[in-house]
Amino acid sequence: MQRILVIETRQIIVKMLNSFLNKKYSIYSFDAKQEVIQTIEEKMPALILLDLELSNLDGFEILKKIKSHSNSKISNIPVILISILSTEEIQIKGLQMGACDLIFEPVNPLILDIKIAMQFKSFDHQQKLQMSIEEKNEELKNNFEILMTAISILINEYNYITGRHVRRVQKYVKCILNNMETTLSDQVIGYISTAALLHDVGKIIVPENTLLKNEVLTEIEFDQMKTHTVHGANVLRKIKKLFKEQPMEYLKYAIEIAETHHEKFSGEGGYPYNLKGEEIPLSGRVVAIADVYDALRQERPYKTAFSHKEAYDIIVYGDDRIRPEHFDPKVLGAFKKCANEFEKIFDEDMLSKGCL
Repeated sequence: MQRILVIETRQIIVKMLNSFLNKKYSIYSFDAKQEVIQTIEEKMPALILLDLELSNLDGFEILKKIKSHSNSKISNIPVILISILSTEEIQIKGLQMGACDLIFEPVNPLILDIKIAMQFKSFDHQQKLQMSIEEKNEELKNNFEILMTAISILINEYNYITGRHVRRVQKYVKCILNNMETTLSDQVIGYISTAALLHDVGKIIVPENTLLKNEVLTEIEFDQMKTHTVHGANVLRKIKKLFKEQPMEYLKYAIEIAETHHEKFSGEGGYPYNLKGEEIPLSGRVVAIADVYDALRQERPYKTAFSHKEAYDIIVYGDDRIRPEHFDPKVLGAFKKCANEFEKIFDEDMLSKGCL
């Protein structure tokens, strides 16, 4: 049976309401010894009957506290007001403050029963609608994660090194975001870390002889390589158009990341747009440091692979190419906190590959 909390200080009214409703619902009455909100938090009713003319209490003030409660499960509880004064002013004020309905004394049992039944029917419909929306969003999320994974596999088939690299970067990004002081929700952190899988998607458009070259790139070839940022963002924008009006937060972050993960916080020498500071989206700033760390750990035709400590020191203290000013100080701070996790992610991946 669904719970109804009666907030009423007149015991005769409490008994009357209980006699009307106790065959269909579990009725709980307000204990005057307790604070009203405390009673609601303990009982967690499905509906509240609130008398506006309470002894020593302001019914509208109680309604305000219910509807402004930080717990949405409480603030969303339907409240039917009971009043001895059937004025338009009270009706308007009550509805504006969030009450779902009003009933006036003397209470007609049949009218009250109908109003309560209508509220539960409406609430059940809203719950089913919310569940349907959540299921649809989960389906979209799963489908997009499948798309992300499929594209990352495509990258992997085209360039094995890049394929493993993007999966490690995804893990680094989640680690950094979880160690930053931000207002990002867990959901958004999930969006950004999953979107990081596609930061190098534009490399599938870079000429193969440039992408797979086993020597130092010429200036022209390096310029070709740099175009993977713009190419990647443009490819993802085209994919986003296919989803039309569907909420595609993943793609929003994937586009940001693909386009800006080679920009530098100091504004010196980043590409493709030479952005500076917070002109660079947070998602791009986070992937930037993850991408640099992983690149330092890998062997290249023009360099040997650096150890974790060497890579850490280069990022934190700088060398002839990389300086700490290239990175957002807050992101750099988070990197320092979770550097050991970076080492673990890289080493475990190398072990699975048989390289350590």
